[in-house]
Amino acid sequence: MRLQLRVEAGPEETESLRDWLAADANVQRDGDLRYGRATDPEHQGVDIDVLSLAISSALTTGGLILQILDWRRTRPGPPAVTVTQERPDGTVVRVESSDPDAVAEIVRRLDNG
Repeated sequence: MRLQLRVEAGPEETESLRDWLAADANVQRDGDLRYGRATDPEHQGVDIDVLSLAISSALTTGGLILQILDWRRTRPGPPAVTVTQERPDGTVVRVESSDPDAVAEIVRRLDNG
């Protein structure tokens, strides 16, 4: 499964998130992190501020979101992060919130079907 991560604060914060995730042992072992292109028509053609992460079943969406929330807590002005998941049936799920508790609850529900 591939997820798209977009940070609402510009390239420096995106690079910081990329570095944070790249340092995580679970992402190193079970993920494929790279820069990507936005699939959202509102952000077409953007490279530098979108991260793309393929995850295996060993690295859950919930675990990844917890890593992102931990990263947000280290930022002086925690930026909003958008996580977009395209499911195998073509359904697109987008989680946008600056409330870490709300994001964690939404992701728990997504992971549980």
